[in-house]
Amino acid sequence: MLDQDLRVVAASRAFYRTFKVDPGATEGQLLYELGNGEWDIPKLRSLLEKILPEHGLTAAGEIEAYEVEHDFPDIGQRIMLLNARQGVLRVDSRMNILLGIEDVTEKRALEREKDDLLRQKDVLLDELRHRVANSLQIIASIIMMKAKTVDRKRRVAICETPIKG
Repeated sequence: MLDQDLRVVAASRAFYRTFKVDPGATEGQLLYELGNGEWDIPKLRSLLEKILPEHGLTAAGEIEAYEVEHDFPDIGQRIMLLNARQGVLRVDSRMNILLGIEDVTEKRALEREKDDLLRQKDVLLDELRHRVANSLQIIASIIMMKAKTVDRKRRVAICETPIKG
């Protein structure tokens, strides 16, 4: 949770654990100063300014599923899904922002892998269709060649012979 000056009021244990920060060193700090400035992310700044510009809150007051990709020094490249709401809780009659951060790095990697596998499957199916069509063409050609070598009476006899199951 952030106050309207974008200082951290409180954060979850998951936040502290994921980003390897201490609650004492986090609470009361400006968001953009956390972790030696690693949270000074232009996209994040833009997101929060839409909710809480310099002179009060906006009418919109919320951001849904905003993705930010950033390289954090301690945890590496991450894709974060941000959700933010204004006015969830008033402390000292000041408006606050509830900022939800979900690390979707693995989820996005799995989605990319799934998409790659689906593309590979499509390529393999196309190849299989092509090979089956070629095989059927060869079989049809062989049958036609054999049919030309059999005399007319024999062809009629073969065609009229019932197939036994």
